[in-house]
Amino acid sequence: MAGSFDSTKRYEIAGLSMTGRLSLLWPCMVAALCFAVENTSVAAQAARAEDREIGTVVEQFLARLQVGDRTALDELVTADFYAFDAGMRMNFQQLFTTVTNARVAGRVFTWSVTSLRVDARTDIAFAAWCNVGTIADGDRTQPQRWLESAVLERAREGWRISFLHSTRQAAGRKVGDDCDI
Repeated sequence: MAGSFDSTKRYEIAGLSMTGRLSLLWPCMVAALCFAVENTSVAAQAARAEDREIGTVVEQFLARLQVGDRTALDELVTADFYAFDAGMRMNFQQLFTTVTNARVAGRVFTWSVTSLRVDARTDIAFAAWCNVGTIADGDRTQPQRWLESAVLERAREGWRISFLHSTRQAAGRKVGDDCDI
């Protein structure tokens, strides 16, 4: 039968046996693998850079909130920002006022982001961290840790925080313990 496949026959395409064709395929496969590894490396570097950018936004937010820099804070939050803090849901103005009133009353907060974990997608990111700091009131300074997280949205200007959650670490934990994030 003309044109049918005969499994006992050795077929050659353009003068190359199956072995010859495979030997030509190996360089293509190696090149494709190298490209995939390089592309993955570039993607991983970009992800790490994005994680650092998000970490910087979180750190700037806390630093600016700590000193009451309202104008600078507006650049770091979305218009519909809200927070769960001190057992309440607060919009941005309420959170800012709460921290400002505590500062005016003599409380001094120090905050430091540690153990940051970031999961960023195209236009949204989740960040979780341990906030290690102190609350000073007069001559008494109390070490404190907060377990915090935020949802960030990508805007033309960069990442902005749309939601913040903060809760004090359980009382039974020592301040030197890891945050288990």
